[in-house]
Amino acid sequence: MRYLALFPALLLAQADLFEPGNELLQKGQLAGAEQAYRTHLKTHPGHVEALENLGAVLSRREEFGEAVLQYRKALQLRQTFARLQHFAARSGRNSLILHAGLVLIARM
Repeated sequence: MRYLALFPALLLAQADLFEPGNELLQKGQLAGAEQAYRTHLKTHPGHVEALENLGAVLSRREEFGEAVLQYRKALQLRQTFARLQHFAARSGRNSLILHAGLVLIARM
């Protein structure tokens, strides 16, 4: 979550919309949690934790094929963030490159 810590407004926007899904998941209300995560992901498709949690919901519902797809999306985004961080560190322009990368990913 280091990359989001650099952009508190982005973190806040995602956290505000992400929490209902987390609360429903903790209560075992899987259908509601799935809907909350899917709705959240429509406006925040690059939110890795929402993808991972949607994968967890789907796994618990034994929808393994769809769960794997969500986990793969999350993994690809994490790898993209890692590459962005590596490039930004090497170039000395950390915040500008990370910000540009996050904007592009959020539009995916």
